Amino acid sequence: NSLRFGTNASERLRITSTGKLGIGTTSPASTLHVDGAHSGGPIVTIHQTAGSSSADAGLEVETSSTGTYIQRWVNAGSEKARVTGDGKVGIGTASPSELLDVEGSIECLNELRSKTGNDLKLNAGSANRDVFLQVNDSTLMTVQGSTGNVGIGLTPVASEGRIQAKTNDNVVGKFTRNNTGNYS
Repeated sequence: NSLRFGTNASERLRITSTGKLGIGTTSPASTLHVDGAHSGGPIVTIHQTAGSSSADAGLEVETSSTGTYIQRWVNAGSEKARVTGDGKVGIGTASPSELLDVEGSIECLNELRSKTGNDLKLNAGSANRDVFLQVNDSTLMTVQGSTGNVGIGLTPVASEGRIQAKTNDNVVGKFTRNNTGNYS
């Protein structure tokens, strides 16, 4: 038997005999299941109005399991993001391999920086992938993953200028610009 609540001769809330609470559904699939066809605003609002310290959370999600995920965001049946049981965040991927794993482009308004005392590493993830430094979608520097060659203002080619190449920490070639605009 279920406990049912309604208004205007319509059921609005149901507690099933197994303890599941359904709002807007007569067959809740989880402990709390909210369904709604609400246009112009959110279906659920959680608003913490009496908080005065960082311990006063508006929403806290806790699980005692380290299963596949603890939170998942889905839109129109397609997963957009998840937090895994081991604390990894995936955006555009259902199986993040790092603390933050983004499949797609990331836009940063001001800076991308490392913490004090740590290096900032850009890793293409494969020896055959290149790293590009761009400003306003124009490539200023390229590091070729397959060769390690660096090109500033051009795609690196070993026989042309504006390249500094290293092998075994020895500088093989360094081309610099003189005051007439030529490289030597």
